Amino acid sequence: MISALTLRVIALVTMLIDHIGGVFDIMEFRCIGRISFPIFAFLIVNGFRHTKNLQKYLIRLAAFAVISEIPYNLIARGEVFNSGIQNIFFTLFLGLCCIALIDWLKDKHILLCALPLIVCCYVAFKLKCDYDFIGVLTICAFYLFDKTDAKNRILLVVAMLLLAGFDAIGYYAGQLVYDLSSFDLRSVVYFRPFISQSPNFIQILRVFALIPIFLYSGKKGWQPKSKWGKIAFQYGFYLFYPAHLLALYGIRFI
Repeated sequence: MISALTLRVIALVTMLIDHIGGVFDIMEFRCIGRISFPIFAFLIVNGFRHTKNLQKYLIRLAAFAVISEIPYNLIARGEVFNSGIQNIFFTLFLGLCCIALIDWLKDKHILLCALPLIVCCYVAFKLKCDYDFIGVLTICAFYLFDKTDAKNRILLVVAMLLLAGFDAIGYYAGQLVYDLSSFDLRSVVYFRPFISQSPNFIQILRVFALIPIFLYSGKKGWQPKSKWGKIAFQYGFYLFYPAHLLALYGIRFI
């Protein structure tokens, strides 16, 4: 069985491999890196379930979203400031906001839960966050199907296949409509975000992230004993994201 610490290490290592592949154009590394985000999404839900202070959790994600923006802009666009893209911490923040609001509203009226889902997905899409609304929906999928029984496991696998295959599904759906009616769905502005220009099969590999996730034991894993050790340990994982982006940018620049 796997602890939360082991899952976090797997997510960080595969993320690093993915970004190395992106910088040096190594497709095999990019394939390995597909399993990183689903694990981070799962850990957000797991953190939500166990956090003692949701407000501090949200502030922490928001703070590192801001801290990581310049490193992310540099590695993604080679610019210090670029309002056209946002780093993964923005996606994780919106996903946490979404499931927190859903959790609060579900006992009031189930239909109200659609409101934070629509708003958070729309914001992620408009801000062009990393993984945009698919990232938010992935976090919601782990929230909705977080039980360990067979039914929830099957539903989670189906949800992950649909979300991971979104680009391919959108491409072939648009192609089918065009073949049958000669109508290009991309000509309709509201359909454009959902109709991909090409089938992106590499994203299907995200489903393999469910293997270590299904092996999660529910335990934290090793933790430092001292208060300051725990703080340094926790924030070290957060700092790894902007730090490794800056390091990779420096290597590419040199």
